[in-house]
Amino acid sequence: MKAIAKITFFTALMLTLLASGCDEYVTEATDYYNFTIIGNGGPFHGSYKLDEESVVNFTSEPSGSFYEVFEKNLASPGVITITADGDDAAVTSLRIYIYQGSEVVASSSKYQVDTEVIGLELTHTFNSSEDD
Repeated sequence: MKAIAKITFFTALMLTLLASGCDEYVTEATDYYNFTIIGNGGPFHGSYKLDEESVVNFTSEPSGSFYEVFEKNLASPGVITITADGDDAAVTSLRIYIYQGSEVVASSSKYQVDTEVIGLELTHTFNSSEDD
């Protein structure tokens, strides 16, 4: 009887450990693809579109005294299009970085000339040669 109780206990313990390991993997998988937009001088807004999904709008968040940032994790995208526009002429630069893992797979930058309101768009297609 003690042997059955021990087997049941250790089986339950192993299943718990395995299940907690799976949750960690799922979290890492959704963090594998992401993008970051950085604006200098003021707030910005924009949108992104993944594959055939609807367009998602966003606004930047302050990050320090001179920078605004927007970051998003993605789940296995095929094609992504990102746009960002300065809210006004105070925004002096915009940069978009698309990551796969820790590697930048696409990027684009726009810098203000005179006092124009700047905007930026970047489209990237993820392909099998980028898969790790």
